[in-house]
Amino acid sequence: LPEQITLLYARVVNKTQVLLTWKGVQQPNIVYNVYRATEPLNSPERIKNAKLIGQVQADNESFIDRTITQSGKYFYAVTVRDIEGNEDVQLIPDQSYTANPVSVIIRRDVFVTNITATIDEGALKITWSKPDVDVRSFVIYRHTQPIIDAQTLALAAKVATVESNKLEYVDKKPVPGSHYFEVLAILEDGSIDTTLKPDSNYTTKPVVVGAPIRLKLIEASEYNGLVKISWSYTGSSGSRYFKLFRSSTAPTTSQDINDAFLVDVVNVTANEYTDSDIPAGTYYYTLVPETYDIDPEFKIVKGINCTAEPVKVTRRVAAKVTPVLPGPEKEEFKKPEVEPEKEEPRGEVKKEKPQQKLLSTPNVNRIIASTFYKGKYESCIDALTEFVQNANKSEEVAKANLFIGRRYIELKQYKAALKYIMKSDVAKYYPKEAKFWRDFALSRMQ
Repeated sequence: LPEQITLLYARVVNKTQVLLTWKGVQQPNIVYNVYRATEPLNSPERIKNAKLIGQVQADNESFIDRTITQSGKYFYAVTVRDIEGNEDVQLIPDQSYTANPVSVIIRRDVFVTNITATIDEGALKITWSKPDVDVRSFVIYRHTQPIIDAQTLALAAKVATVESNKLEYVDKKPVPGSHYFEVLAILEDGSIDTTLKPDSNYTTKPVVVGAPIRLKLIEASEYNGLVKISWSYTGSSGSRYFKLFRSSTAPTTSQDINDAFLVDVVNVTANEYTDSDIPAGTYYYTLVPETYDIDPEFKIVKGINCTAEPVKVTRRVAAKVTPVLPGPEKEEFKKPEVEPEKEEPRGEVKKEKPQQKLLSTPNVNRIIASTFYKGKYESCIDALTEFVQNANKSEEVAKANLFIGRRYIELKQYKAALKYIMKSDVAKYYPKEAKFWRDFALSRMQ
């Protein structure tokens, strides 16, 4: 019989292919036979039943298996056949056959199915069915809206990591709110398959923990040209961010609100807001959820979500301070190493003005509210660029740079967006937003 090869080694290349290398034999007129199976090829019978995937001439000592079409664990063997057809199939582990398998993952296979999320006696239970291939573990995410793409996944909160032999997760003390969930598989190489399938690996209907947030009362009062809007609410579930509108007439429909002036996006838990730089006139204020225009049950009720009486402003006064717009959901994020953006409640009390729960960010939020949230791309960039040139406070400049970058993303000008999003001041004051939008822009440039 011919000699056997030695030092057979197999490793995955290009994600779905396997490279085999070995030390050949010094014998003329031979051919190397390459076999593959899903079990160790440690007997002549298994070699006989294995798939012959290639033949290599004597002057080569490597082979690439490009024929794998299903995810799995694979074993290999390489035999030597001489010119007379003789072949030694009694092989040696880790010399002429691999004793340990290589794992190949075909990405389209690796996502969980049949996800469910339910509340039972106050406990949250999430279940799913495993993929067709082996995985290392599962990771569960939570968000206030369906996790339908990379953007919402980046903003979602990681809930837990579950071992691969478990297909459910139970939280006996779930976070109050209206939540959507997603379960992703961590593959054996440590990567995560982010294929997203509705009602397979992410939920499309919310699970409500606790009573939903509802306004009970809204009032407004004027003092020296400024208007203080205050409100109260009940409940804890659902988005905490509401839109505050100003109009000269009392709105009665969603379209009336759409036509009103968007003052700001506020955190409802702050319970108050001070409006400034208001033209002289008589105004109503309306506070509504961000999704008011797509909620079939939404109603405008005077005294509840719209001021019952108008407030009169006789002179225009610009405030020295204005509220900070809320960012994405911050629940369960670890604290960044760099100085973070100030967390909610957004209204912190300034020592020099204890009566106002506001942060010192003059004008920038009003520019963002009147341009960014109105979809006015070019005017947003122009206004914020002019603001940056004249501003003297680093946090305000950072916020303006962040939103300039986001506008360029809306315009699909990703290279231009990165010039602003990757500025050091944005990373300092808004580290999570900077990382997300940077990764988002880079992914679109590839």
